[in-house]
Amino acid sequence: YELRVDAGTYDLTYAKLGFESVYETGVVCVVGSPVELNAELCEAPYPVQWVYADPNEADTECLVTWSLPMGPYEIAYDDGTADEFTIWATFGGAVAVKFTPVGYPATVIGGRLNVGDGSFPAGGNFLGSSMAVGVIDDDGANGLPGTVLDSTVVIVGNYGWVDFYGALNTTFADGNFYLVMWQLGSSSNSAPIAIDNEQPIVYR
Repeated sequence: YELRVDAGTYDLTYAKLGFESVYETGVVCVVGSPVELNAELCEAPYPVQWVYADPNEADTECLVTWSLPMGPYEIAYDDGTADEFTIWATFGGAVAVKFTPVGYPATVIGGRLNVGDGSFPAGGNFLGSSMAVGVIDDDGANGLPGTVLDSTVVIVGNYGWVDFYGALNTTFADGNFYLVMWQLGSSSNSAPIAIDNEQPIVYR
């Protein structure tokens, strides 16, 4: 990323959902002298569900055990910004993204997608329109989308990110899954979906 600022001293924050934030303070910027900063964000840890301490009879030692970290957590393969948008010319088209949980069993409870700021499609008006969203198993040919396991209809009530957390409930013991959006109207009255085409690209 490149950020152009006036000469001065700045504090910077690197933040992304699901990752620990990184802070840079006292960054001095002068005219004609570019400043390069590098930061690496680590995934945010999730708390364990329980911890059990079992002392021995003499109270000299203690065996401590705990569960695996528990969510909910969000899986994201984009940088949070929209570079382009796409929409089907007619109803019935679908767009899906493949997700891989960090562990199993994993329960899919919903998601979110970016519909843009209303400038695309040109002349369209999609606020108040409906879209269908769902979760699909990867049991199709060569791991492609196969069985639809859960779905619901979502009303697009705002621009930007449209959330459907809590709208789905499907548990996986293994493998990948797909979140899908089905277009329920024509291109003039349906919400588009954003595309992130900046590096890194994960091809999902």
